[in-house]
Amino acid sequence: MPPGKWFQAQKSLPAPVLLRSSRKFIVAQLQPRLFPLKIRWPVRSPSTLICCWPMMFLSSASSACELFTISSLFFRRNPRIEPVPFYDTAGGVKHVIQNRVQDAAGIAGVQAAKVYQGRILAAGIEDDKRNFTRFFLIRKSRRVLPGANKSSIAFSVRNIPGALFKALSVFALRDISLSKIESRPMRGRPWEYIFYADYLRGDDEPARNALRHLGEVTDLVKVLGIYPAAKI
Repeated sequence: MPPGKWFQAQKSLPAPVLLRSSRKFIVAQLQPRLFPLKIRWPVRSPSTLICCWPMMFLSSASSACELFTISSLFFRRNPRIEPVPFYDTAGGVKHVIQNRVQDAAGIAGVQAAKVYQGRILAAGIEDDKRNFTRFFLIRKSRRVLPGANKSSIAFSVRNIPGALFKALSVFALRDISLSKIESRPMRGRPWEYIFYADYLRGDDEPARNALRHLGEVTDLVKVLGIYPAAKI
């Protein structure tokens, strides 16, 4: 794993959104599987638990509900267990264990159980066994690692018929596959949007030609990173 600072890609403000206004560059990607565990301090399992679920500094209740749905089936099957928001996953485990809370458990990864010497009551309580998250390795300057075969970009188009179609066609004409596209509002410009896209190509001639072509049919194009695609 390359050294450096890793940032979670999917959050209330994803890494690509933050990178658009900076000079930093994505050089690597990691996609670990989400594998939540129910952890408590090492005594017998109580009959009723309050599971500390992370808020992750979320600003709205609706965002907290999105996190709750990761293990919603578990809570439906165990109606006596009440989910309670907490500021952090590992912090919830730490709170339960250090305070020896007998009627609570924390939901976190296996590392939290090792660090705080907790007992795992249940493993893999997520609904989707193939639930992954994504992290980016960010560097202060542009650098393309060997084997880079995936790119992330940001671009904007004019609000005219066919503008987005023309922008996406620069990739289709060169058989470049887009693996993701999403839009985010532009700050200070109501009802105008920035598009964020990932495509499965590195820094080769077809990709460079596509970016040049994209610059001709859009108002803004910025390459956020070129990196090796994570293996699942």
